[in-house]
Amino acid sequence: MVKTCRACQVVGPVPKQEPIKRTQLPDGPWQDLCADLMGPFPTDPLFFKENGNALDRDFVIRSLRHVLDICGYNSSLYNGHSFRIGASTSVGSVNIQDHLIKTLGRWRSDSYCRYIRISKDTIRKAQKS
Repeated sequence: MVKTCRACQVVGPVPKQEPIKRTQLPDGPWQDLCADLMGPFPTDPLFFKENGNALDRDFVIRSLRHVLDICGYNSSLYNGHSFRIGASTSVGSVNIQDHLIKTLGRWRSDSYCRYIRISKDTIRKAQKS
């Protein structure tokens, strides 16, 4: 509901506004994850743990498995390759350029192509084109 007309709002006193409030996040595995808002610098990691160490493969997989457990999935069915398949399939499905997929996944060869899963529906559509 507008309390005053537009002209009165422009020339009248500005009402006090709430200062920006920080959103309280629920408890979760992201509590151990930090990002440097001033960086990253070219040689620094983008994400790191609270202790300042860069995220390592085991930490990421352990954290993702924890989230899967919380969500009711059998985390023992997932491993590092599962996440690489999911990531490469996701970015491939939105037409991310091949060289970027290769860079983001840190692949030195074209082996990333084996990780991209193409749905039967996508194949059917391509056949009709």
